[in-house]
Amino acid sequence: MLSPGYYFSFMRKLNDILNPLELGQLAISSFGICFGILRLSSENLGFGDFIVSFLYMAGIISQFAVDCGVGTLLYYQASLLPEAVYASNWMGLTNNALRKDIIFFLHHSQRIPQLTAYNLFDIHMMSFLKVIRVAFSLFTLMKNL
Repeated sequence: MLSPGYYFSFMRKLNDILNPLELGQLAISSFGICFGILRLSSENLGFGDFIVSFLYMAGIISQFAVDCGVGTLLYYQASLLPEAVYASNWMGLTNNALRKDIIFFLHHSQRIPQLTAYNLFDIHMMSFLKVIRVAFSLFTLMKNL
């Protein structure tokens, strides 16, 4: 059985690798969506420019949606682990050392590891909605200037 430290060290290493990428993705997505909407709302936009701008925005949104979907999926799968271990009939074990290990695992698996961007933002679907809101707020601000 893998220890809970293994899962936390895996998520820590994954976060260390992905932190700058995810934070950059948050910023680029916010500004990219904002400028894409601003471009789409311009009055003298030809059909070809409209298609290119729309595809650009769809690409940025889908790229960030995939990141947030993976973060949500990782969190969900990690949250199922303590329940699965608890439901594994561990109370009927006769080996006390193994029972203590399982209790230790259950205790330490209550903290669910999560994909983050420098611990400033958790990467999940709610973050996706927040980025969309920020992008529309930036668009409104720029449109009113």
